[in-house]
Amino acid sequence: MLKVSNHEVYFYICIYHFGNTFSCKKFEYFQENPNEPTIADPSLLLTNIEQTAFSNINADAGLASRQLVYTQGNSLSQYYNWTRSSMNYSSIAQVVRMEQEAQRVNKTNYRYLAKFFKSYFIVSMTQAFGDIPYSQMMQSIEQNNFTDSSAVRPVYDKQKDIYLKVLSELKIAGDSLGSTSDAITGDLIYNGSITAWKKLINSFTLRVLMSLSKKEADTDLNIKQRFNEIVTNPEKYPLINNNSENGKLTYYDINGNRYPYYNNNSMKTDYYLDSSFVDILQGFKDPRLFTYGQPAGTVNTSTIKDFSKYDGLVGSAPLSYNTGKKGEARLHLLIVAMLTTY
Repeated sequence: MLKVSNHEVYFYICIYHFGNTFSCKKFEYFQENPNEPTIADPSLLLTNIEQTAFSNINADAGLASRQLVYTQGNSLSQYYNWTRSSMNYSSIAQVVRMEQEAQRVNKTNYRYLAKFFKSYFIVSMTQAFGDIPYSQMMQSIEQNNFTDSSAVRPVYDKQKDIYLKVLSELKIAGDSLGSTSDAITGDLIYNGSITAWKKLINSFTLRVLMSLSKKEADTDLNIKQRFNEIVTNPEKYPLINNNSENGKLTYYDINGNRYPYYNNNSMKTDYYLDSSFVDILQGFKDPRLFTYGQPAGTVNTSTIKDFSKYDGLVGSAPLSYNTGKKGEARLHLLIVAMLTTY
């Protein structure tokens, strides 16, 4: 006769209760990590959004506009060999979440900042690609639904429709920011100054309108009237007036917050001034040349202020030509993380 010990009975009872306890849980239940927060104050999201938006430092624009020359290899930007770019919906998703959290806790000013940041990211994408997924993609992000057809294969909106929506969002942000008394915290750029943010938003709106100047005749865009409404009403639409009001991210000499090119050896040895840029600065006797570069040959108190002692490489020339002339115009790094300036 088979005998079952008390220990075995206890073991099977435990197994039975364990199965009853957990077998009824749905699969979705186990997809949520209880240790990860699902809600947050919008101020906690703002800081990261600002770092993403304002950390826009790279040398590509300087290479493409013939200000710099790279000598360590064939730069795609320098030789106009761009092949691809990328969408930035992940950043927009963070902005949308900040907007939703602001609505949850009734901190309205963050919702208006969200309209600005969404516009900023969208403008950068449509300027790169033209028509892009916008209305359906925004709906998917807002509803956190990325499985239906509108998310997997979203419709591409016309660039004009995108700009109309952006201009509408920027106007709401510029008109309404500061209409409530809730403070803005977690702000790395303006330390919560409503006025400073309004200046940035309005100035950015003007920049968007100027980029559309060739569409001046389009009555839907109504560029002239929108522009005039801002510049003729400084009390309602204040603008950035000097460099101290620039929208910029300040770096500090601490781990994780240092300037991206701090002590970057490539910047010290591989980048040189372009001769066309040097020619312009020399032609206008622009003293910034003495900061951007250093004179060819001997550097002393007499040569450093002599425009004729500066030279540059040729960005459109073959790499072999520029590597042979290295040393004639060295770059002093002066690239600033700036979103909108005076």
